[in-house]
Amino acid sequence: MRYSGKSYLFIHLLAIMVFVAGCAVREQVTVEEVPYEKRLSMAEDYHEAGDVENAAAILNEAVAREPDRPEAYSMLGDIYYGSEDLEGAAREYRRAVERGNSNPTVFNNLAWVETSLGRHGAALSLIERAIEMGPVPLYPYLDTRARILRSMGNLHEARTSAEMALRLTPARDTEMRHDLEVFLDELRALDRSREQF
Repeated sequence: MRYSGKSYLFIHLLAIMVFVAGCAVREQVTVEEVPYEKRLSMAEDYHEAGDVENAAAILNEAVAREPDRPEAYSMLGDIYYGSEDLEGAAREYRRAVERGNSNPTVFNNLAWVETSLGRHGAALSLIERAIEMGPVPLYPYLDTRARILRSMGNLHEARTSAEMALRLTPARDTEMRHDLEVFLDELRALDRSREQF
């Protein structure tokens, strides 16, 4: 039997479609077997590509499969924070901490969220715990501590912490140095206005 050009093309395309459909079905069947670490990696890739919906879905699958592991919760916290859902971010960061996450960055992030929500006492406690873990570099944590203390009205301690952060900030981190210098200027201005009253 001889096929015309159109028939041959149709049969060829049909064969390709069947092959691709078979691959898709095979992928759907094996997605249940994706290890936890691979799910985290996939979610990170989606998140970096700006696809937070798929990143969150994969992380929620990871949480459902291994609810006692902290990493997916902290990544969900990052996603919620990035989408300005501070309560959601706080909830997920807390879940990560409750499940034993000892990464000082998670404590720092949760401290930022808590202070943004007006819960300064909790924020200060969290950042102090992060600092006790001895993170390297230390200066971003001192910056967080200084900003929390400022929010609490403790300008002297805020200034001390910010000055130490500035001393520890390397010269190559010009953005952080600039931010700290501006922050210190604001603290000095607040100090001067307090002295006038």
